[in-house]
Amino acid sequence: MSRPAFLTTLILLTLTTPAQADAPAAAIADVCRNCHGTDSNTEIPPLPGAFNAASLKQKLQDYKTGQTDATIMPRIVKGYSDAELNAVADYFTTQNPN
Repeated sequence: MSRPAFLTTLILLTLTTPAQADAPAAAIADVCRNCHGTDSNTEIPPLPGAFNAASLKQKLQDYKTGQTDATIMPRIVKGYSDAELNAVADYFTTQNPN
């Protein structure tokens, strides 16, 4: 990497705001909303405000490890790291339900 590119990258990383730091969790949450919806008008349980963080993290881990059977959730969560699942669980527990 050239020196100017390195410095630009370093500056951009230094200027990262909290909103930008939440972007990965928000992006994962968008995937979740495809099925869970953005409000409680869905057959699938809504996520914002439905669980506390510890409970949602455990549910996601149970899907990932096969402790809980489901049609699609185990396949989806296996694509995310534990840190990403924890981040999205934290994200949803801070969102207001509609």
